[in-house]
Amino acid sequence: MKLLLAAVALAALMHQGTTLKCYRCCNNPALCTRGPIDPECGNPDYSNLDYQFELGLWNYCIIMVWTDGYDEGTVFRDAHFGSRNSNDEDCSVNNGVVTCKCYDDSCNTNLCEHCL
Repeated sequence: MKLLLAAVALAALMHQGTTLKCYRCCNNPALCTRGPIDPECGNPDYSNLDYQFELGLWNYCIIMVWTDGYDEGTVFRDAHFGSRNSNDEDCSVNNGVVTCKCYDDSCNTNLCEHCL
């Protein structure tokens, strides 16, 4: 029983302080039907505290930028829950969408310029 209590206490301590703040927005209501919509979301150096969210389960923030096709210019900022593996690529380009991720509070402010 003591071992179980110690394990629970250790897990609680490890989880403590692991909240991450990320911007959550999209500038294209036709593509991002579940919102939140902010027409300014596509601006470089984005910073709108009305669209900053904080949860304890997020591992990293993401930015997705559509660079060609019908949805070119769409920007989506959000948070993601998943493994934070040191082997993960911080940038990916797939079907005209550049996605980048970052690991600090409110870090998803750019347009993934470092990926291009």
